[in-house]
Amino acid sequence: DLDGIGVDAINISGDASSAGANVMNVLSGQTVTISDALGHGLTISSDGSVPATGAVADTAEVLTLNVAVNAGQTLTVSDYETLTINTSGTATSLAFVGGATTDVTLNGGTTLALTAATAKSINAAAYTGAITHTATSAQAGTVTYGTGNDSVTATTAQTLVLDGGAGDDTLVLPADADGITFSNFEVITQATVT
Repeated sequence: DLDGIGVDAINISGDASSAGANVMNVLSGQTVTISDALGHGLTISSDGSVPATGAVADTAEVLTLNVAVNAGQTLTVSDYETLTINTSGTATSLAFVGGATTDVTLNGGTTLALTAATAKSINAAAYTGAITHTATSAQAGTVTYGTGNDSVTATTAQTLVLDGGAGDDTLVLPADADGITFSNFEVITQATVT
C-alpha cells in the first residue's frame, strides 16, 4: 500500500512471490513502471495526491504508467481520471482497463497490439508505431490513433468515434456501421450489407 508515500518512481519488476492478483494503492500524480512480465493481474488504485496536500477530488486523479515489456496480464487502473501510458522497449502488446471517466493518452513508438483498452477516451495522436486494435464501444467509444500505419477493426452495432490520425491507416467496418463515425483512414472496407 503506497497511498501515503510520494516517491520519484515506482518500478514493478515482477510478482513471482505473490499467490494471486495484486492491488496497489498509489498516490495521484505518481509514475509506475512495469519492467518485467507479470504472472498475476495488477490493479492500481488512487488515494491521495503528491505533493501531500490532502486527497484530491475524485474527478482529478492522475497516473503515468510506463510499460517497457509485454506485461502478460491486463493492467487495471482504478479511479484515475487522467492516465498517460508510455510504451517502450519490448512492449508490443498492451491490455488495460480504466474507468468510465478515464481519459487515456497513449505514447510510444513500438508496433503495438492493443488487445483490450477500456476508458472514456484514448488519444494516441503522438504514437509513432503502428497500432492494431479491435474497437468496441464497451471499451472506449472515442479513439484517436497516431502517425503509424494503424489497422483498426470496428465491431458490429457499436457507437464509436474513430480518428486514424496520420499515417496510412486501415479500417474494417461491420455491415451495421450506423453508429460509427470515422475520419483519416486511407483504406476502408466494410462487411457485406444484407
